[in-house]
Parts: sequence; C-alpha cells; structure tokens
Amino acid sequence: MTRETAVTSKQVAQSTDQQAKSMEDISFSTSSMVKLANDLETSVERFNA
Repeated sequence: MTRETAVTSKQVAQSTDQQAKSMEDISFSTSSMVKLANDLETSVERFNA
C-alpha cells in the first residue's frame, strides 16, 4: 500500500467515524424528543385526572 493510499484510507475511516457519531447524535436527540413527548403526555394525563 502506498503512502497516499494509506492517508486516503485513514481519511475515509475518519469521515465514516464522524458519520457514525452524527447518526448516534441524531438517534440520541430523537429518543430525547420521544422521552420529552412521553413526559408531556404523562403530565397532561395527571393534570386531567
């Protein structure tokens, strides 16, 4: 493997890593929103009870 190929492979690996990280961030914020919605629903139910 040439040095250029090694550098390119490393960059690809890094950008793949960053994509995976942003996917994690997205799923984390999605689950946070779901939790928030559930909490809101629960408090509305308590308020109406």
